[in-house]
Amino acid sequence: MTTTTQQACKSLRRGFTLIEVVLTLLISTMLLTTVMSIFTMMARANADLGARYEDLGELARAHSAIRRAMQSLVSGQPISERLDEETEDPALVDPNADNRPSQSTIRERLGVEEEDLPAYHFILEASTKAAQLGVVEDDIAPRRLEVVMERQPTPIAPDNNGKPVRGAFEPVYISGSGAYTHWALDYVPIEPAGEPIRLIEDAALIDWSVLGHADESAEGERWFGLYEAQEAKNYPMSIRLNVITWDNTQVDWMFEPGVTVGDE
Repeated sequence: MTTTTQQACKSLRRGFTLIEVVLTLLISTMLLTTVMSIFTMMARANADLGARYEDLGELARAHSAIRRAMQSLVSGQPISERLDEETEDPALVDPNADNRPSQSTIRERLGVEEEDLPAYHFILEASTKAAQLGVVEDDIAPRRLEVVMERQPTPIAPDNNGKPVRGAFEPVYISGSGAYTHWALDYVPIEPAGEPIRLIEDAALIDWSVLGHADESAEGERWFGLYEAQEAKNYPMSIRLNVITWDNTQVDWMFEPGVTVGDE
């Protein structure tokens, strides 16, 4: 009787079978994998939110600087007034004269070559630096915007003692090539000269365009990727900047320029 009872107790105290152990390990592994996946997703989401927050802060500062620049643009005098105000031809002096010829005709009459003229006050052009690197084709190279302003758009740029300043918003190559090129956007003080100031750190796209006046062969207005203006009446009606960062933050800004006529 006693022997039978001891055998029954030993039978009840036997260990887990191999199948039970394997099932337990499998369930535990699945639970741990699920928990780790959740933590990984949360960490990744937190990192994405942090990067997005940094992008938005950087873009807000860039927007503020560009907005200040666009609201304080300075145009040049009409070409006839800058080059020969004492000419006896009233059509050359009066910019509003009905019979006033084109600027190319004015230059020809005054005997002034194109290279002798002051630089345009508003220039939207392809970045030669970007094209020279060979990482993108000329037709898709980011454009640079050079302008004359009443004052610097950032407080750390050099002052010009109350006189107008010239500067450029210049795309800067970082790395990559083609569609995977990384760009930055700098503000470069030209006159007075100063060190470049980084506005946007890492972008996949930096695209300037302007809503300008059509040439004489067309009517109305249209968007341009390349544009030059000297007189206030020829300045664009709107300036657009589209930026996409590599953290997938996208902004599409429109600026209405404020233009005053400067003395030159």
